Amino acid sequence: MGKFLSVESAVSRVRSMLAEGADIVDLGAQSTRPMASKQSPEQELDRLIPVLEAVRDMPEMEGKLISVDTFHSQVALEAVGKGAHLVNDVSGGKLDAKMHHVVASLGIPYIVMHMRGDPSTMQNRENLVYDDVCSDVASALCTRVRDAELSGVPAWKMIVDPGIGFSKNTEKNLDILMGLPAIRSEIGKKSLALAHATLLVGPSRKRFLGEVCGRPVAGERDPATVAAVTAAVLSGANIVRVHNLPAFLPNPRRVLLPSPLFLHATSAVYNLDDVDEASDESNGEVELIDSWEEEDEAEPEVWFDDVCYLAGQLKIT
Repeated sequence: MGKFLSVESAVSRVRSMLAEGADIVDLGAQSTRPMASKQSPEQELDRLIPVLEAVRDMPEMEGKLISVDTFHSQVALEAVGKGAHLVNDVSGGKLDAKMHHVVASLGIPYIVMHMRGDPSTMQNRENLVYDDVCSDVASALCTRVRDAELSGVPAWKMIVDPGIGFSKNTEKNLDILMGLPAIRSEIGKKSLALAHATLLVGPSRKRFLGEVCGRPVAGERDPATVAAVTAAVLSGANIVRVHNLPAFLPNPRRVLLPSPLFLHATSAVYNLDDVDEASDESNGEVELIDSWEEEDEAEPEVWFDDVCYLAGQLKIT
């Protein structure tokens, strides 16, 4: 289980995240840093389910949400059956042809991210070549979302993520960061529904920031992260991912920031996989679940509103 050698230590970290104000816990058993080997669904489940069940049963989790970070439909299906509320798929369904059908059958929110290849190949030379990175990423995201729609996933339940740090070099990551309006515009040309989709970005502590600022150690990139997050919000990001919220937010619980469509809070993800240079391109993604109310159903109904709450990610690798 990598950094978390026992269920107890994982639960302890989740408890800390909740005390820090997290409303969502994102659990993943597949590393998404560059060159990471791909786990089988069975391997993922062996690592994930004991932690998921333990986290689900924590008294502190009352009123909180659990996300599963996976690109395997079998893992998504079983995790939701054990209590997860949404699926965060770094491949947007490309790595498992059944994923969109499973998500549709589950009726849960779905994060669609842009990535070429898989974590072990995404930084290969051929995956870093673009004609126009913003246009190409927008087109690829539209294709993945359209495929999900045809499988029965409503557009309003999808969150799009251009995948900063995934299949992009430093130059392309900066182009994405500053080109978010162009990405939204290109998406809007292809789909009116997607023109208003929630846009998620995760520049926090990524390697490209270290290259720009001369900071090889991921933990020294918080000032660069503040600048990147500011640029992202000003460029139209609705959701941003950060590791160290106190570095730039005076109120760690909720801060409202303007976006073109709504007011959204920056969502703080305390990512446990990205604490050093070796892992600083990993996926820390579940930054969005806006609110839920418990009515007659035993499980919360999740939808997207005008405020995003804090999330915390736990990589079980």
